[in-house]
Amino acid sequence: MKGAFEVLAGSADRAAPHIKATVALGREHGMPLWIALGTFYDGWVLSCKDPEHGMPELRRGLALCHEVGVFNWLTQMVVMQAGAEADAGYVEDGLTRIREFLADTQPIKQRWLDAELHRYRGTLLMHRAPTEPEAAEAAFKSALAVARSQQTKTFELRAAFALAQLWRDQGKVREARELLAPVYGWFTEGFDTRDLKEAKALLDELHA
Repeated sequence: MKGAFEVLAGSADRAAPHIKATVALGREHGMPLWIALGTFYDGWVLSCKDPEHGMPELRRGLALCHEVGVFNWLTQMVVMQAGAEADAGYVEDGLTRIREFLADTQPIKQRWLDAELHRYRGTLLMHRAPTEPEAAEAAFKSALAVARSQQTKTFELRAAFALAQLWRDQGKVREARELLAPVYGWFTEGFDTRDLKEAKALLDELHA
């Protein structure tokens, strides 16, 4: 489903039409799997614009996915829901969800998004205790280490961006710049994507 890739890229606007088409086709042809997935992704799109109202739809979609036995996308769903919960202020719910998933309590053991799980864990920890950033910093470093070990450059960029933001806020401008610049410099295309735009803006700030 193309919408799933747009979601992974963080592009709600691009994902929206594909997700709506998925739900419509699922209903037309009586395919509960695609209805469930589409409902979940549609909830995520809504949560990007309005987290408080998007969360109920997102959770309804996740419940439908469990009912029909959709597990292959579960890792991505946990990442998406944790991010939405962070935006909506459901910090403890998000932390519990990530902790359980990383503890191998899920039926499908997929590790390709572990870096994102650690990154969102750091974000949630920052929401919970912004004046005590040590735990969040450790989570961002875990995300960075996993991304590097798996050679997933997009996730490495996201982890480096999160850690660089934290260091900038702590006055560690040089360390933040030296962390983020080489990761950003690895990319030769895709500069219109949100990840690279945000990284470029932060680097410009760090060089000012």
